[in-house]
Amino acid sequence: MGVLVAAPRAEAATHLLVSTSLPMTAIAARCGLGTAEALRQAFVDLYGIPPSRYRSTRATALPSSFGTDT
Repeated sequence: MGVLVAAPRAEAATHLLVSTSLPMTAIAARCGLGTAEALRQAFVDLYGIPPSRYRSTRATALPSSFGTDT
C-alpha cells in the first residue's frame, strides 16, 4: 500500500488507538488497512513506532469495555 493511501488511514487509526480499547485487527479493518500487520507497517513507515507503542504512550486509562461495540 502506498504512503498516499496509508497515511490518512493510519491517521484515522491514531484516534481509535487512543480513544478505544479495540484490538489492532478491528482498528485496521475500520480504517481500511485490512490487517493488523498492514496497520503495523503503515505506522512504522509513517511514525517510526508500532501502533501498540503509540497506544501505550498516548492512551488514557479506558474502561475495558469502552469502544468494543460493533
